Amino acid sequence: MIAKSWSAAGLLLAAVCAGAANANDCAFDGLDMPAFTEAPGFDKPFIFVGEMHGTTETPTFTAALACQLAAEGLSVLVALEQPQNVQLPMRQDDGHYAFALDDDGLSERYWFRKKPDGRTSAAMLAMIDRLQELAADDNARIDIQGVDIPWEDDEMTIDRDGHMAENIQALWSTDRYDRVVVLAGNYHTRLPGDKVMDTIVAGVDHDQDDSYSVAVRSPRGQIWACMGATCGEQDMGGGKGPDRPILQTVADEYRAATPYSAVLWLPHFTASPPALP
Repeated sequence: MIAKSWSAAGLLLAAVCAGAANANDCAFDGLDMPAFTEAPGFDKPFIFVGEMHGTTETPTFTAALACQLAAEGLSVLVALEQPQNVQLPMRQDDGHYAFALDDDGLSERYWFRKKPDGRTSAAMLAMIDRLQELAADDNARIDIQGVDIPWEDDEMTIDRDGHMAENIQALWSTDRYDRVVVLAGNYHTRLPGDKVMDTIVAGVDHDQDDSYSVAVRSPRGQIWACMGATCGEQDMGGGKGPDRPILQTVADEYRAATPYSAVLWLPHFTASPPALP
């Protein structure tokens, strides 16, 4: 372990972040997770969770989902829209974070970027922390892997979705996993169709027989994002959200406008600032 470490100021670990992988620990506010994963679609090998970067709720939900699937005895890969060449932070016994290998500061530079996009938020770090905790438990079979293009590459000239799909397929082909949970921006997790072609879903499973894609949405609340030169909390508006989370299946006739298998509607979004100030 490299000697240099850092603390995540203001990091609040969600309620799911305690204990081993059993159904009682896999909580997400307002959802009965054991019943939730019995819904049609969650038995498919590839489960895509589409997020708006910079919320607290979607990474927390993803951790709860992976926890629940592991509690059911499944081997789970959590594939993240994180660069494949950047290490995930590891929490030390003293509460500080460090990286397992010395990579000349590459991973540190990524997590300390001046214009973060939500993929290095406090909630994302809490989710990674929780998944690493589960992965270390003898009763859980969870792996975490960044599958995005190597950082510092020119993202505009590379097929990011195709690259992520290839990495996911390579990991799936090892026959180590029963489920792959992919957390990525909702643009990347759209189902292929007449108006949607090259997404991660299309690259992994173009016929969609083995995929279930859930977009996490809310009509109100805040996200933490950079809009132009301004980074900070961005208002989502004041629409009325549901009183509790609701999973709404998208009918075939509405797929062109909403290209997902389902939408998980939440009461509100809470902005999650960068894990590292």
